[in-house]
Amino acid sequence: MCIASGPSDEEIEKLVGPHKLAYVRNYVSINVSSQLDEKPASVPEYSTGSILVKEKLSLNNDILEIEGVGGMIRSNSPKYKKSGGWEFFYIENRDITRGRIVSCIECHSNAPRGNFVYGEYTQFYIPVEETNNKRRNELK
Repeated sequence: MCIASGPSDEEIEKLVGPHKLAYVRNYVSINVSSQLDEKPASVPEYSTGSILVKEKLSLNNDILEIEGVGGMIRSNSPKYKKSGGWEFFYIENRDITRGRIVSCIECHSNAPRGNFVYGEYTQFYIPVEETNNKRRNELK
């Protein structure tokens, strides 16, 4: 009998990046979500001002807790040329790191489509505006 094996950790990491086994929630700016709504199977252009955010979560006593928040902001500033036009940021324990974060650039430069973006936001994303509206409704 032959049992098929799944992809290795290395193969998965090439497709989705280093956060492969983490619980995450992805958020995108409205300009990206509108592209995804119009052409769900396409890869967004990520124009200047596009924002991608990933909440890293951990499971603690059956409760998902936010470990940190990382993201990318598309910029046309020449200082972000080596990072594919992306400014990176990471927030952990109220500490904010932003700009040309070397570890982010080194990893994201290997993204499979060459656009510094791992994964596909075509099926699972939450538009930031929708999230803000939901939170406003919860506060009423």
